[in-house]
Amino acid sequence: MLQEDRYEYMGTAQCEGAHDESGLLSHTPTFSESIIEGGVNHNKHKPKLTKQFLQKLEYLEEHNINGLIVFEMLGGNLLMASSKYPQAFPLILNTVMARFRVKIVINYKYLFDYITSMYNQHIKPTGKYNAENKNWPGQAGPDGKKGDYIRPFDTESQEALYYLKMIKRNRQSKTAIVRQKYIHAGVDPRDISILDMTVSHQTVLTALLCDHLPGASGACAHARAGTFPIPPKDKMSANPSFPINYDILATAAWKDGLVNTTNLSRGTVIQAIKARQEKQLNRTLHDFPKTCMDTKKIQKLLTLSIEVDRNLFGTSQTREEALTQKFWDGKPTKLCSVDTNVVLADPEWRDWFANTTTMTM
Repeated sequence: MLQEDRYEYMGTAQCEGAHDESGLLSHTPTFSESIIEGGVNHNKHKPKLTKQFLQKLEYLEEHNINGLIVFEMLGGNLLMASSKYPQAFPLILNTVMARFRVKIVINYKYLFDYITSMYNQHIKPTGKYNAENKNWPGQAGPDGKKGDYIRPFDTESQEALYYLKMIKRNRQSKTAIVRQKYIHAGVDPRDISILDMTVSHQTVLTALLCDHLPGASGACAHARAGTFPIPPKDKMSANPSFPINYDILATAAWKDGLVNTTNLSRGTVIQAIKARQEKQLNRTLHDFPKTCMDTKKIQKLLTLSIEVDRNLFGTSQTREEALTQKFWDGKPTKLCSVDTNVVLADPEWRDWFANTTTMTM
């Protein structure tokens, strides 16, 4: 469909294991289309562009066709990691700019959404859970890997803290920092647009095709009609996240000696807790008593989110009110987790755990 609008998907420049948004444009969930030989993670100090990519560039130039390259997360995480991958970014950009006018689209979301998504990506992805957390903490499985605890958000992740400290230092959002990197690299500021998902009721794909790709009217129409072919969302994520409250409660009960680990696996207990909460009690994982991030830290995160939004878009009472509303609406699920002390002090839950040898789902 993009080809009908004279756009050709060129490939990706993203780290292995990233959420692969390239499937939105390529129609296939794959990491094999990296424009860097061996991928971004390979030979990072002396990267080479693939022959296929260079051949595509020649073809596009000859036939006057637009090319699309997907940087990690459609926002350029590769640029943020330019000290880790010092040569890949200028190699790609300089090669393309030598032949084409470059238009950059950078997505933007609220700082608090970004920080919590960093937690989702690095602390509770399904891949990490399957690899390390299928066993009870400290107990090794057949592969020799020992189980571990899933840390609730209020303990904060080091990865998220790293970015939060960087943003505190610069007082700018990641989007603004990436934009400056492109400008410093020689891209005309007029050719850089911000895909602001905080004010859009469209999907990322529809907003990109309809508002940021000149002439992509056919693809835009298909996106709005829901007929633009894309892979299932779970097929585009190398590390999709999962709800952690059931796991946190299961391991807390195990730590308190309430679970017979001889007869029950960690996964069985998690599913049994889920079944009791949702089927027997007719509640959700969000209905547990909660423990949240420190109140002062929550307020600081909100204040900083407002500041970096203002620095990028200017002062707007409407934007600030919308940001604040979304922040507090999302707090119970994004900044809090199950309070295991309260739940495990409940006589009904303790009685239920006492029958763990007969747990059924």
